[in-house]
This record gives sequence, C-alpha cells and structure tokens, in this order.
Amino acid sequence: MNKNNVVKTKPGRIRRFFKLLYSKIVRTPGTPEYIARGWALGIFVGCFIPVFCQLVVAVPLSFVFRCSKIGAAGGTFITTPPTAVFIYPLQVWIGIRLIGGSLTLAEIKEATAALVKNG
Repeated sequence: MNKNNVVKTKPGRIRRFFKLLYSKIVRTPGTPEYIARGWALGIFVGCFIPVFCQLVVAVPLSFVFRCSKIGAAGGTFITTPPTAVFIYPLQVWIGIRLIGGSLTLAEIKEATAALVKNG
C-alpha cells in the first residue's frame, strides 16, 4: 500500500472497464427484436412501477415475454434521481386517476417538493 492507504488506479483501467462493459452489451446474444423487447419492457416498468419494485417486476416479466433479461434490468434505470423528479409525480397522478381521486398535478408537485425539502 502507498501512503495513507489510498489505492491509486491507472487511467487505462477505467477505460478498459467501460470498453469491456460496452462490448458485453453490444455482443448480447439474441436477435435485435429480443434485445429491443427487453429494453422496452424495462423502460415501461421503469415508468409505471414504483422505484423500489422495478427489478422485482421487470426480470420475471422478461421470462414471460421471452425477452432480454439484461435489457429489462437496464431499462429500469430510466428512473435515476434526476429523472425520477419528473416521473414520480406523473406516476402518482395516474394512480390517483385510476382509483377515482381528484388531486391535480400541481398539488402533487407541491407535496413532492415539500417532501424533498423536509426530508
């Protein structure tokens, strides 16, 4: 170990890691339709299922629809923290409409902002 137990990485290591990851994604076995079905399923689940349940729903559904499991899992990452701010209020509004509620999108945004502010 070096001074202060800090591990230094070589600049090429990170680049090689991303190249390996890219090649694994590009060389995923299956037809383009199989892979696209998986990504579409993952994005659909990412938009309509609450954040902590997405992988639990997407991976079993990928077996049902016979699509890419990696694509289904990867597609759920559409709801990262920057995008969840926009998607979550829309999910709540759609859910309220489905059960017959009457909250407006502005009221939901207000409640979400208060939740973020107050922690």
